This record gives sequence, C-alpha cells and structure tokens, in this order.
Amino acid sequence: LGFKVVVSLHDYFITCPNGGCINYKKNRICTLKPLSLKCLCSNCDSRNYLHKIWRVIRQFKQNSVISKCNNISYVFVSEFQKREILRRTSLFGNKYMLVNCINENVKERVLAENNELFIFIGRVSNEKGINLFCEAVTQAGVKAVVIGDGNLKAKLEDTYPNIKFTGWLNKNEISKWISKSRCMVFPSLWYECCPLTILEARSYGLPCIASSITAAKEFIVSNETGLLCEPNLHNLIAAINTLKDNEFAKRVSLKFFNSFEKDQNAEKCYESKLVSIYNDFIFD
Repeated sequence: LGFKVVVSLHDYFITCPNGGCINYKKNRICTLKPLSLKCLCSNCDSRNYLHKIWRVIRQFKQNSVISKCNNISYVFVSEFQKREILRRTSLFGNKYMLVNCINENVKERVLAENNELFIFIGRVSNEKGINLFCEAVTQAGVKAVVIGDGNLKAKLEDTYPNIKFTGWLNKNEISKWISKSRCMVFPSLWYECCPLTILEARSYGLPCIASSITAAKEFIVSNETGLLCEPNLHNLIAAINTLKDNEFAKRVSLKFFNSFEKDQNAEKCYESKLVSIYNDFIFD
C-alpha cells in the first residue's frame, strides 16, 4: 500500500523458512540455499515436514512482496546476524544496526571464583545445546543446574540425576542462582542472533563459556571476558576445566563486570538510536 516499513530482525525468517538456519532434525547448521530444490526437499523443521511446506509457501509469498517494494528498511541486532542473513539473500533498502540491550542496573559482582556451580539458562531443547551441557558437566565432574523448561526436561532429569533442573523461574529466583554460580554455559547449536542471557550474565560479572557459532562472540573476548568454543563435547569439557582455576575465574569475572559498567546507559542509548532510525527512514 506504499507505507514506509521498518522490519526489526530478531531471527532468520527473512531468509530461512524455519527461521533458524538450522536443520532441527540433525541439530546442525544448514548450508543449503534457502528455497532451493534441496531446501524444499529437506525435512529440517522443528515440527514436521508438512509444517515445513507451509513455511515454504509463506516464504515464497513474503519474498514476492518484498522484492517489489522499495519502501522497506531493516534493523539487524548484531553484525553476526547481518552477515549470515546477507550471505543467504539480497535485501534491498536501508540497513541499520541496533544491538539488543537489557534493562539492568550495575550490581555487585558475583564472586565467581568462590563458587562451584555451572549453570544453563534457557529453553531445554536440542538446538540450545542442552544435551551437550549435561554430558559435559557430568564428565567434568562439576556441580550444575539447568534453569528453564522444554520438551527434553523430563528425559534429561532421568538421565542426569546429578544435575538440578529448576524449571522456569522468575527474575529474582534466577538472580539468587546466579549469585551462587561460577560460570554460565551457553552451548547453543544454532546461529543465536543476540543472546540476552550473555548480556545478563555480564551485568553480574558471571564468566561465560559460549558457543563460537553464535553472536555471543561479539560480547566475549576469549580468555579475557569468557571462553568461546565450538559446541562439541571435547571443547566444552576443556573450557569447563579451565574455569576451575580460581585466579582465572576471578580475572575473567572482573573484566566482564567492568565491561558492563562502561555500558550502563545502554538502554537510554538504545531508545535514542531506535528513534533516530525511525526518523531517518520516515523523513528521508
């Protein structure tokens, strides 16, 4: 209808029918060209193949409309996400960057070096790397807790009685667990666009071990403010063992916490940038 439109991209549905650039059935990143014949034949959806077909039809319709419009702008939430989208599809129009922020004040630093607990916060599902987390902490012999819920929770509770599963918790309850933790592990298997749990851990100075195939690497400097590793069992166990060193854990915690202090006005900055983007596009 000719209206100016700004699309804020928080996933990959602008290019990938299932939104994740991942084959959910095989738990690995998809390298197929979106909407190609191989893509159409791939049973990759988190639900079933019939749902994949429905998503493909929707994608064709969406793309047919977008390709004819010159009044659309796009807002990416990380450089990582922008790169992965643009190498899969062509987007015509203005492109802006606005990294997510969290509504948090500076807190007291978690004394991670005095704690033993390794935590996972998030959806308890395959693409989040929860199986990898459970096996890694078990083999590394560390105490662990999983905060969150999902389709694998009941099965993993039976398989790993050494790990505490809390289910979903409110913000205050999560904060209590974080204060008792040594490290948060973020072993995601898909291209996370801008993981907020990493930003929240940063506000506490809680060291993170994060998957190197996600946008987490834009917030973590390996061996400085956390550890980045490929999401496989060998590398994750090695990273956990590295965080067992008290001096290393303390140094990482301090640097991660100090980096958040410098950005404590991020929310106001975010609002200002968002308004600037809208004004730039609307009055262009």
